[in-house]
Amino acid sequence: AIGKVDARGSGSQYKFLHPAPRAGANYYRLRQVDQDGQFSYSDLRQLTIAGKATPLVSPNPVRRGSRFRVSRLEGEATFT
Repeated sequence: AIGKVDARGSGSQYKFLHPAPRAGANYYRLRQVDQDGQFSYSDLRQLTIAGKATPLVSPNPVRRGSRFRVSRLEGEATFT
């Protein structure tokens, strides 16, 4: 398992971000657990990532003596 999302009421839409997918074929399926403990699996799905995911920052914001650190690929960054 790569993660878990707890149920919230009777919602039918949930979101989970795979923190480190690998280049090439990645396979996913969901395990749904009911309140009574019974569970079922979704169909298997394949997601292919072409090449290594490498963030690109352009133009280069770094000058001598500066640092640029990306802490989350969702857009959170620190420039010092």
